[in-house]
Parts: sequence; C-alpha cells; structure tokens
Amino acid sequence: MAKNYETGFYFKQGDDFNFHLEEAGGNISEALKSWASHLEGASMAILRLSELFKDKNIKVDADNHMVNFSGDEEVLKQAAEEEILNAWDEEELEQECSECDCEDTEYKDCDNFEECCEKVAQEEKDDSKNN
Repeated sequence: MAKNYETGFYFKQGDDFNFHLEEAGGNISEALKSWASHLEGASMAILRLSELFKDKNIKVDADNHMVNFSGDEEVLKQAAEEEILNAWDEEELEQECSECDCEDTEYKDCDNFEECCEKVAQEEKDDSKNN
C-alpha cells in the first residue's frame, strides 16, 4: 500500500492550491510557483502587521476562517492604507445585505442571511471580473 504525503501549512490549503492549479490550467509546477508567490506575499503582510502592531493597543478576534483586528484606529487605518488589512463597516455591510436579494438564488433557504448575502456579492464580483 502506497503512503500518502500531505502538507500541513494551514487549514483550507487544498482550496487555495486548487485555485492556483485551475489558474495554471492544471500545470502542477506553475501552480506551485503561483501558490508559493501568494504565500510569500501573505507572509510579508503578516510580518508588516507585526511591525505596525508592536506596542500598540490592538485586540484580535480569530475564528476558523477570519482574523479581525480592532483597537488603535490610527495604526489600523495605516494597515488598511498599505492594503494589508481590509477595512469594512458593519453598518455598511448590513445596508448592502438588506439590499441583497437572496430569494432568487441558490441560497434562498440559507439560515444565515449575512453569509448568504456575502456569497451572492462575491459571485457577482467574480462574474463582473470574468465579463
């Protein structure tokens, strides 16, 4: 029986690599290079956050699929201006979601309206990029 070998870098790595594999048309070597470049960029961003946040009043909320920061507004705005963090306003998100019509989508039976709305919005964004 053959052994299986897998990486253990982080959760959801298969989804990430599959994205690069599809973008590379199935070329494994090119997909690995693309994935490595993406991870290198993420690593640099994380290290920059480490520099920005040193000795600052920053709070973190980390969960399965997200890491949110709050606290020192000045340094958080700087990180957003450097495009390391995405800034979003909960009220704006609620407004966007209230305008979202999930009833006409595959998510119409979803129990979490905000999550469904975000999926619909992402699909619309992806569609606009592809057209």
